[in-house]
Amino acid sequence: MYGGKINLGYLTYTKIRFWGEQTLATPNERYNGDYIAQVLTPSRLKKIPYVTSVVNSLASLDKTEMAGNSVVNIILPGTTSLSTCEAFLRTSADTAMEALQLNCVSRDTLLDAQKHPDKYPDLIVRVCGFSAKFTSLSPEWQEEVLTRNFYK
Repeated sequence: MYGGKINLGYLTYTKIRFWGEQTLATPNERYNGDYIAQVLTPSRLKKIPYVTSVVNSLASLDKTEMAGNSVVNIILPGTTSLSTCEAFLRTSADTAMEALQLNCVSRDTLLDAQKHPDKYPDLIVRVCGFSAKFTSLSPEWQEEVLTRNFYK
C-alpha cells in the first residue's frame, strides 16, 4: 500500500451478502442492502435471458492484468441436455472463462425445495466457492441463490 503496487482484482466472493448489507443504494437502481455482484457474475438487477450473452461479454475482457479470481455463477435450466452442457463448458473454456460455478436447476425446483425440503434431500447447489445441499442452507443463502439470473 504505502508506495507499493496496487493490483486490481474481482474479489467479492462470499462477501456479497456482507458488503451488500453495508453498501448504500447505488445509481444502477440497487437498493440499500441489496446484494452486490459476485466477482464477474452479471448483476442480478438486469435479467439477462441467454447465457451466450454472458459468455460473449466475458470473453471480451482482458483479464491479464487482474489479480485474484474471475468466478462466474451460471444457472442453466435443469432440463439442459448433457450435450448442450458439454458445448457450453467447452465454449466457456475456449473464451478463457477461468472459474465457472455451474448449477443446472430451475427456479421452480428451488422454490419447491424451500416449501418441501423432504422431497429434495440430495439437491446440491454451487454457492460461493463451495457446494451444499440446498435445503441445508440458511434462508438467507437460499434467497441469494434464488435471486441469481437463471439463463436459457
